[in-house]
Order: sequence, then structure tokens, then C-alpha cells
Amino acid sequence: MMIRMYENVIADLMSLDGIKAVILSDNEGNVIESESILFESREVESLAAFITDFFNKGVETISKTLDDEVFSVLIECKKEKLLISRVNENLILLINADSRTNIGLMRIETRKAIEKIQLME
Repeated sequence: MMIRMYENVIADLMSLDGIKAVILSDNEGNVIESESILFESREVESLAAFITDFFNKGVETISKTLDDEVFSVLIECKKEKLLISRVNENLILLINADSRTNIGLMRIETRKAIEKIQLME
């Protein structure tokens, strides 16, 4: 039986209006835990691998260019929003929401979730 260490943190994020998926992955894109009303398990794994690679490469380039550390990236599409945040040097949190989701609230709740995860480490 798999112990779901971050289950409550992910459930809290999923309870926000408009949130469709929450994925916690390691730096290599391996899913640690996730919950989704949008994707099947294989799609979650593929999305985590792709987004983690995108995030790591993008953050590295931006950090070098700006000479600053990047903690999160927000991608706004026509129908969806993706908030990708570094939890620590080993974990990345991806939140997929629909376009009507309040970005400010999503960021605040993501910060709270990251703090909770960091306390568990």
C-alpha cells in the first residue's frame, strides 16, 4: 500500500474553485502524488515529465539571464492556467486551473501548500 504523505495538501488545493489537477513531482518528472479531474494516470505522468523538463530548463535560463532565482512560473492559455512552483531542490508543484480561476488566490494557496510540504520534509 502506498502511503500518501501529501494527500491533504493536494486535496486542499483541489478544493479551490476552478482547480482541475495538482501534481507533485520530483526534479526528473516522476509523479510523487497527484489528483486530477481532468487527466488519467498516464496523462498525469506525461504532463509531469514534460512540465518538469520545461520548468527546469526555463528557470535555469531565466535565472542566468536575470541573475536571480526563479521560484514559480505562470502560464496563461485561452482556456487554462498552469502554475508551476519549486517546492525545494527536489520537488516541483504543478497546478492546472481553468481560465476563470483567481490567480491571486491560487498563488496564496500554493504558497501555503509549499510551506506545509516543506515542513513535512
